[in-house]
Amino acid sequence: VHLRSCPRSLRPGDVVRVALETSKKNYARGRLLEISAPSASRIEPDCPYASTCPGCAYRHVAYSCELAWKQRQFQSFLLRGGALAKASAIRRPVGAPTRTGYRNKLTFACGNGRFCYRGSDNRTAVPVAECLLGHDAIRALMRSAPAPADGRCVFRWTERDGALRSDTPEWSARGSLTESLDGFGEFQVAPDSFFQTNPAMASRLARAVVSAASGLPNLIELFSGVGVFSILAAEENPALRSVGVESDPLARPFAERNAASHGVAERCSFLCADAERAFSELASRSEPDRTCVLLDPPRTGISANLAAALAAFSPARLVYVSCSADALRRDLERIVP
Repeated sequence: VHLRSCPRSLRPGDVVRVALETSKKNYARGRLLEISAPSASRIEPDCPYASTCPGCAYRHVAYSCELAWKQRQFQSFLLRGGALAKASAIRRPVGAPTRTGYRNKLTFACGNGRFCYRGSDNRTAVPVAECLLGHDAIRALMRSAPAPADGRCVFRWTERDGALRSDTPEWSARGSLTESLDGFGEFQVAPDSFFQTNPAMASRLARAVVSAASGLPNLIELFSGVGVFSILAAEENPALRSVGVESDPLARPFAERNAASHGVAERCSFLCADAERAFSELASRSEPDRTCVLLDPPRTGISANLAAALAAFSPARLVYVSCSADALRRDLERIVP
């Protein structure tokens, strides 16, 4: 049942009373009247914005329950359209060591001198004094000075550089930041460029990606950022040659610098180009049965044309890193017959 005027604090396992308004073959819509019996998994949220801020959608349940329900949602996304044949193909989730203080980057839309997140409708501003998801150093920096009157404000933290905010001269003076991956060393990145926001889980992700991409002599990485996955794969496999493609013009020089500092510059090259156009050229001179294609696109996923090109190329292995289950399902349906 899709509930109208449903509070964000409604949790899996709650027993509710609903007034049905529309009943269809596969779903019904209704209006929430009351929560008759709360879920046994409910806890008191530690965040004061848990009922209004999208970032704290699961703050009312224990982390074990959050993982279980995210896994259920993930399976329903992938299996709904037949992108995967059976649920057993989906592995168990890997939990993070902490659900608080893990983010090394926070981005706010500011208004009237207050830090704000976007609400679930992507329009409503949700003012916050601080964010429990941010690293302790970021939260301290938020408290040290007021928000700008309007515009966007970004906070970043690295172990080497400390905490920075984008509306300060110090941020503007920084040519680069040094990010660290446990077990893999350091990587240079522009302050405005992307890097994984959960350092502890980023290292585990990197290990999984490198393992999945191993065993083949050629790697094409699309949406390669500052080159982390290509570089680590090349370190793992001395025979590997890779090409990374990234449209962010700030990223390519950092990818080349990172490859040099990790000693794999001769085997890792990087292009600043659109992924779709670059892949067509790269595929025309690559051997599918000797090539792994690695994708790490933004939340919107990949274009229909790129998906068709990947399906036609049919690489020996395809590794897709996704932050959006619905985009992943759509793209897999386009790529995999």
